[in-house]
Amino acid sequence: MGFIRAIKSGFRKYFVFTGTATRPEYWYWLLFNLILAVGVFLVQEWVSLQLYQVLLMFIPTLSVTVRRLRDAGYSWAWMLLKVPAIIPFVIGLVQFWIGVVKMQVELGKNIFEGDLDQVSLHMVLARQELSGAITTMVVSLIYMAGSFLLVWGFFTTRKSKSFEEGNKRVAPKNP
Repeated sequence: MGFIRAIKSGFRKYFVFTGTATRPEYWYWLLFNLILAVGVFLVQEWVSLQLYQVLLMFIPTLSVTVRRLRDAGYSWAWMLLKVPAIIPFVIGLVQFWIGVVKMQVELGKNIFEGDLDQVSLHMVLARQELSGAITTMVVSLIYMAGSFLLVWGFFTTRKSKSFEEGNKRVAPKNP
């Protein structure tokens, strides 16, 4: 399958999560996404298109990934591997912003009152709180990156497996 044909297939099968996608179809689709993202990035200064590009390409990229996993003999459920990392990331993000706001309020109040000892104490406490939140977010991002590399870097690069080779997610060639 060529580049243009893979793009046409990706849009034609926009909501199709059944069947299979070959390696060239999958990787040409990702190359198209990359080219499109670079193009949107270059035009970003004039028009805000990045959100529209992500929303437009999310479903077909998801569907071609599911089809590619099926073709390689893996379950689509592997894509859910990074979901558990989202919760600690959001918690860390909320802790970070609460810490920033609290630090600004406390420091502003203590500086206004002229209590420099309290300013120093609040700076130390805020630094500890913010570093804990950042650590939580970084660990979550490392987990998400690892799961991304496992699914998209390993499973999708495997060769296609037929029913006769043990792939239960595709139909047999000679029923």
